[in-house]
Amino acid sequence: MSKMAIEQVVGRLVIDTAFRRDLAANPMNTLAAFDLTAEERDALTNMDIAEFQDAERMVDERVSKLCICDF
Repeated sequence: MSKMAIEQVVGRLVIDTAFRRDLAANPMNTLAAFDLTAEERDALTNMDIAEFQDAERMVDERVSKLCICDF
């Protein structure tokens, strides 16, 4: 198991809309760049990707509240 690869995929799923779309449309090609076992690829392709869109919204809301810029 490659913990780092899984973390990279999950992290991108949370913040990258295009990556989520690519994974939904063509999971094998999208995951080919990551060092994953067959079981890990299966687990990642069987997740509900829509849930990551909700996570992205939550992250965006929290980050926008934190970004207090003094220009």
